[in-house]
Amino acid sequence: VGLPSRPDPQSPFYQYKTQPTVSAYHRWGVSDTLTMGVNAQATRSGQQGGAAAVLSTIAGVLDLDLAFTHNQEIGTGHAEQLQYRYYAPPKSVFTDGTLSLAVRHASADFSPPNQFATATSAGRTWDFQTRYSQRFGEHLSAGIGYSQQIRRNETTSRTCSLTLSHRWGRVNTDFTIQRNEEPATKDSWSGFFSVIINFGRGITAYSSHDTATHSTRTEVQYS
Repeated sequence: VGLPSRPDPQSPFYQYKTQPTVSAYHRWGVSDTLTMGVNAQATRSGQQGGAAAVLSTIAGVLDLDLAFTHNQEIGTGHAEQLQYRYYAPPKSVFTDGTLSLAVRHASADFSPPNQFATATSAGRTWDFQTRYSQRFGEHLSAGIGYSQQIRRNETTSRTCSLTLSHRWGRVNTDFTIQRNEEPATKDSWSGFFSVIINFGRGITAYSSHDTATHSTRTEVQYS
């Protein structure tokens, strides 16, 4: 239970809402291969309830999420998401490889509680995502991904990405290049680069640069 807030990009202060928000989650392991869960979130103007199930099999992991929402302005809606992850077994051709697939559907009036935005009917939406990552030896790994969103029976976005990661001693480096295609805007390329250095004794340095948001961040942590 709390009062929702978010950073204000125009000032050093936070934006707060005086209406309280309630959120609850509970998950439990039914067996070594099955996990179940329920959740609920509520504000004065909107509520959401959901259920989840994770099934681990020799052929991969299935993750199902269901959600139902009610908003005073636009009524009720629902959404479903199914994810699949496959980890290549040891000593196979694709050892240390991981394949993930996801499909998500949301009805036109699905509206998760958000006190900082006005609820609107976004239209029936489908999201598709696929990604494959592979580790090469002890230091290098790579991944490719593709996602597509369809809203009101029209493709609203496509994204292709390539990620390279290198680990050497206390230095971890990640580089991602991404192409975005949206009918309403010009196709664009973006890149994200980050490096993490562990100096030991609880000291870690992190630096990143994102060309999509034109932002650079550097920090040092001690714990």
